[in-house]
Amino acid sequence: MHSGLDFLVVASGPSEELGGLTLPRAGVVLSGNPALGDSYLHELVHAVLGPSQTSNYLLDEGMATWLGGARGRSYREMLGLLRRYQLDHAAVRLEDLLHGDFAPERGSAQAQTDALKATGAMFVNAVYRRRGTAGLVALNAAAGGEDATLEVMRQELPNYASDLNRWWRTAAVQ
Repeated sequence: MHSGLDFLVVASGPSEELGGLTLPRAGVVLSGNPALGDSYLHELVHAVLGPSQTSNYLLDEGMATWLGGARGRSYREMLGLLRRYQLDHAAVRLEDLLHGDFAPERGSAQAQTDALKATGAMFVNAVYRRRGTAGLVALNAAAGGEDATLEVMRQELPNYASDLNRWWRTAAVQ
């Protein structure tokens, strides 16, 4: 008789890249990338923050990417990927990326996912720099969905409230 959990190291997500998964309520972290193994920091952040994290995808992934990187890359390396994505896809706006249609003219699904995670991390960093831990706690109350995300961004980035795309394009350079 066979018991326990079988977890195959397989590609995950639209990118078909090795990934991980965290089941915070169960206290389980699965790493499907043997190069990272137990050092899959992104997933460990999800585990540590657990059920206290927001239901907002951009903020949830942004927090994990800001603190633990993504796909074995640091936060800074993810910002570099975002900047390259922006240069390669000059017509893409922040709103396009947030709506997540994964249109071919916006690059590969992997490139769009990386850009989205880096954008979330960049936003979390901006809120932390402006309002500290209290700002991050406030982000946890944010509702999910693109419109709610854009509204939270307008509130937290008042200097860019009328043009979030300008913030998105300039903050990745810094």
